Amino acid sequence: MAKPTILREKVYIPSASEYDAARRKYLAFMGAKLSEKARNDGAGESDDYIAGYFFLRSPFLGSTDRVYCGHDDAARDWYYASASNAGLRVAFNLIYNPECDLVRGCRMETRKALVWNPENGKDETVESTAPIVKFGKYDCIWLNKEECESAYTKGETAVMQLWTLDLVAKAEPFAENDDHNDYAKAKKLRAQCESLFTEEELAEMVEVEMSSEDGYEKATPILEIQNAAVNKHNTEEESE
Repeated sequence: MAKPTILREKVYIPSASEYDAARRKYLAFMGAKLSEKARNDGAGESDDYIAGYFFLRSPFLGSTDRVYCGHDDAARDWYYASASNAGLRVAFNLIYNPECDLVRGCRMETRKALVWNPENGKDETVESTAPIVKFGKYDCIWLNKEECESAYTKGETAVMQLWTLDLVAKAEPFAENDDHNDYAKAKKLRAQCESLFTEEELAEMVEVEMSSEDGYEKATPILEIQNAAVNKHNTEEESE
C-alpha cells in the first residue's frame, strides 16, 4: 500500500469543508470581490454578483479533471481544473497575540451581497458582519476570532485562521491540461500562493500539514515548528 503524500504549506487555497464552514458564518463575504490586480490580470467577474470565483483544493467527487470552487454567487460548485480565469483567494495562519498591531487593528465590517439560495432556487440579498485584519498589503477575514479569544483566556496557544478578503490575483490553472485534480500536483498554483508574501511575512506564519489520505481536506497547524522559530528569533534578539 502506497504511503500517503504529506504536504507542508504556509499559504494555500481553502478546501471544500473550510469553505462550507466559512460560508455558514460569513455568507455575504463568500462571493469574493476582485482586487485591481485580479481584474487587470483577467480574472472572471460576474456582472450580476459583482464577484469572481476561486479554486478550492478539494477534488470534485467522482471526477479526475474538476475541482470544487467558491463561486461568484457564494455557492460551492465545481470548475474544470484547467480554468484560466479563476481568481486567487488564499488562506494562512498566525499565532494569536492580543497585544500585536494586527489584532489591535481588527475592525468589524458589514457587507450586503446577492447570493444564490439552493434551497429555493432563487437569488436573495443577505447581510453578514466579519472581523477584518490587515496583514502585509492584504485585508483578511479572521475566521475564528471568538475561538482565539476563548483559547487565550484559558492559557492555550491560539492560531488565527485568515483568508484574503478579496481575490488578490488571477490564479494559475489547477491543471493546465485537465490531466489531474490533485492539489499536490498543482505546483504552479501552490508556488503562486507563497509568492504573494515576503520572507519576513512567511516567517510569521504557522505551517500546516495536509495529507492525500483525505484529499488534503484538513490543514493541521504544526505548532512545534512555529514555536521553535519564535524561540530562535527571540534568542537572536537577546544576543544582539
